[in-house]
Formats: sequence, structure tokens, C-alpha cells
Amino acid sequence: MTISVEKLEEIKNSREESLVLSGQVLDDEDVIRIATILKKNPFIKKVDFSYNNIGNAGAVAIAEVETLEELDFHNGLSGYDDYENHIGPSGIKSLASSTLKKLNLSGNPVGNDGIVYLANNSTIVELIVDDCEISSKGIKEFFKINTTTKKASFRVNNIGDDGLSTIHLNHTIEELDLSLCGISDLGAQFIAANDSLIHLQLNENKIQNTGALALAKHKKLSNLDVGGCEIGDIGAQGLAENKTFLYLNLHGNLLSAATTDDLAGYYFNSHDLVFTRTPEFIAQLKLQKKRSNTAISSRDTSPITSSPLITPSYTSSLQSAHQNDPHETAIAIATDPRYVGIFNNFSEEQLELFFNDFHDAVKPPPSKIRASGSVLPPIPM
Repeated sequence: MTISVEKLEEIKNSREESLVLSGQVLDDEDVIRIATILKKNPFIKKVDFSYNNIGNAGAVAIAEVETLEELDFHNGLSGYDDYENHIGPSGIKSLASSTLKKLNLSGNPVGNDGIVYLANNSTIVELIVDDCEISSKGIKEFFKINTTTKKASFRVNNIGDDGLSTIHLNHTIEELDLSLCGISDLGAQFIAANDSLIHLQLNENKIQNTGALALAKHKKLSNLDVGGCEIGDIGAQGLAENKTFLYLNLHGNLLSAATTDDLAGYYFNSHDLVFTRTPEFIAQLKLQKKRSNTAISSRDTSPITSSPLITPSYTSSLQSAHQNDPHETAIAIATDPRYVGIFNNFSEEQLELFFNDFHDAVKPPPSKIRASGSVLPPIPM
């Protein structure tokens, strides 16, 4: 036992929501004492037990504290700490049966049995199990069984492509980190079949063009990080053409200088192959829409393309005025008094189409301007 009587008394009287006990060399006996006190303290909801010496007995004890919502037992890199938490399947079984909402077990020997226990939990919304000795067998079961966890990190586990063969059966997961998990094109194709993902990190995997093109077809992803993979020009172009992405990280892939330049045309902000589209443009259009007093049919989109004022020379002059920034240029058109009625009753979908099509037309990569035929065709240059 290393925790002092004074510290136990401090925990007993605390009115704070969070309790930080990281790096205190606590063992199971300490945690059992702490758990006894926490059962009588309704204020503390989150406890950080990272970098200690806690095992299964401590995990079983703390899992019985029904008022806790978040627990953190993570370790650092293996072999770099004098003391490490070492919670295995028997302790995890109790944690999985608790009322926790967030659990971090990174660096603990969770294993396949442990991840299956966690897959059956009914309350854990966020789960972090990086470097936890989980293989494809365990992760396949997790994706098949789990209906609770929306945000999960499985970094540095030996998952491989086979571990993702059941991810299409999971309709709950929205944010997922599979960095450094030995995933190639086949795994990316499995991921692309999932219909619930919104944020996805796949850093430092073996994904190439085929996998990238599969991910490019995902209809719900808004954030994709594939930094440090093996994606080439074709895959990168395919990803850039996905209009749902607000964030795309392609840093550290196999792109030519020409493609790197071309990709900037698809996004308003870019730096070192990290691209972002800001939603402010749509907000500006919506604000303009509210201010307008002129009503047009929500289905009538012809004014934007037929108006004689929106001409190549007009857009070119605006581009120059705004230093070739398509974001500022488009907002200038949207707020021009001469077009105050054009956006009045556009639906959200129509506003977004204008955003995308205008952007393609104003700053297109070579040979990438879409052909006319969409609801709002590109403004000609």
C-alpha cells in the first residue's frame, strides 16, 4: 500500500468531478481502499489511474462504484515505465459489467477474451484499447456483438484485414482509430462497407490506391486520416472527389508534385497534404437566405446559372479581388445585392451543391471540372 491516510481523507471530502491519481505507484490494495471511499462520494465521476501498478483485483473493486462514469488505466510505451497497470480479462469482465461510459485500457493485456467482454457492455460509449494484444479474432467478435460503443481506438493491435471482415455488421460505431493495425486494401474495402462511420483514422497502414478508392465511395465519412499509408495519385484524386469530407490527411503518401498541387483545388485550406473544407460557407449562404426578402421557388435553380451577371469576367474579377480564394469569391457572389433573391429559398441540399459546384468551377484541378447535368451546373470560366 502506498496511498496515505491524508490522501484518502482528501478523496473522501472532495467535491470535484475528477480525481487524478496518475503515476502514484498504486496497487490493488490501494484501489480497494479508494473504491470503498468512492462509494460514499457521489461527486467524483472520473478517475485517472494511469501509470500505476493496478491489476485485476483493483479493477474488480473499482467496477463496483456505480457513480463512476470514466476510468483511465492507460500505460505508456511498453518497457518505459517502472510500474504498469496490468488488467487482464478477469478484471475487464467486471469493468464491462459496470455503468461506465468511457474506459481507457491502453497498454493493458486485454487480449481477445477481454475485448469480447467489452463488446457485450451496455454503457461504454467511448473505448480506448491501444496496444492491448488484440488480434483479428477478438476484433471480429467486437464488431459483430457491440451495439453501444460509438467511439473506439484500437491503435497498434494486430488486427489486419481479416479483423475487419465483420465491420459492416456494426451500425453503432461512428469514430474509429485503426492506425498501425496492419491493414491493406482489402481491409479498407471492408471498412468502406460500414454505414455508420463518420470519423476514421488509418495512419501508418499499408493502404494503396484500391483501398483509397473504396473509401472514397463512403457516403457518410466527414473526417479521414490516411497519413503515412501507400496511396498514390489515383487514390488521392479519388478521395479528393468525395464531397462529404471536411478533413482529409494524405501526408506521407506516394503523391507526385503535380497531384499535390491539384488536390488543393478541392479544398479551401491545405497545408502539408492536410486538407480541410470549412462549413462556414454554408452558414454564410444560410444567413444571406434569411436576410433576403425576395421569394423564389425552392425548386427553381435557374437564376444562378442563367443570370447574365454571373459571367466568366465577373467571377474572374472577384477571384483577383479575393486573391484567388474560392471561399471568399463564392461568399462575395452570395452576398452581392444583385443576387439577393437567388439563394432565398434554396434547400440545404441546393446550397451545398452550389458550394461544391462553384468551388470546382472556380479553382479546378486539370481535367476535373464536372460536366453539366447536376442540379446546379458549374459556373463556366
